[in-house]
Amino acid sequence: MDKTTQWEAGIPVLANKDVVIIGGSLAGIACAVELAKAGQQVMIIEPRTYLGRELTASLRPWLDLSSREDGKWPELIQFVVEQSAAQADAADMAHIPLQPDRLKRSLEDKLMAYGIELIYASLPVAIISNDQESGLEGIVIANKMGSQFIRCSKLIDTTETAIVSRLRGEPVVDLAFNEKAAFARTLEFTGVEWPDKAAEELMTYAVPDDLGLLGGQVRLMEGYRGKQHRYVEYWLELASANEIAAAGERELEARRSGMALAAYLVKHVPAFRKAVLCGSSFELHGPFPLRGAEMQ
Repeated sequence: MDKTTQWEAGIPVLANKDVVIIGGSLAGIACAVELAKAGQQVMIIEPRTYLGRELTASLRPWLDLSSREDGKWPELIQFVVEQSAAQADAADMAHIPLQPDRLKRSLEDKLMAYGIELIYASLPVAIISNDQESGLEGIVIANKMGSQFIRCSKLIDTTETAIVSRLRGEPVVDLAFNEKAAFARTLEFTGVEWPDKAAEELMTYAVPDDLGLLGGQVRLMEGYRGKQHRYVEYWLELASANEIAAAGERELEARRSGMALAAYLVKHVPAFRKAVLCGSSFELHGPFPLRGAEMQ
């Protein structure tokens, strides 16, 4: 099938919607809620099996209190805080730790409250045009059940890879394969015996240059389980292109660096001597320009 073509019979029609949003990021969810409030019938297609990739896939389940404008969160973020924030004294903290599973469920609850349908583990594979003024008939998605057609008059892409633009054959500016950018990865530890100082709740820690980390430091974030639960965020300079080869190279390098960092912390940092590495982020956070990217 041509990626942008007239729809032909044979693909089952899954739904008829006003708007289909590709990507269940926080931006995608906020957009869906506002459209639903305006009376639009909305569906979200998410390639992953959970929502909120900015906080979940990258294992960055915290909110920086300094990011609030006039001491207030946007509606969706406020809802997330109320539903999934860890029980902690925010007055003594520079950030709010979030419980990842509660976070994912709260985002699903938000969509359900506004009648927004959600389909997980599905990818758009074709955009179908028509002869009408809008030029859009709908979109074909693929998943383990096969292909399905969703008829819609509007399509919004909130993915980090511009899937819709690529399907339409529109120009997408990617950095060349040999160009570099900054990416972050997060390790998760339990049993960390860090000094009980409120001022050090959000802090950086210097590490040897031979670990190859941007800025020569890591960021230590208290997790939702309390003082002994820490997220260790580190930044790397990696190939930036949106290509399979570059993605594989990034993943291998990030894993090698993460294991080297974990070994260093456990062997040489007293607070981590009894710590247990219990996880790492599913995806890298980035890309970001190299200048000033560390510790965003």
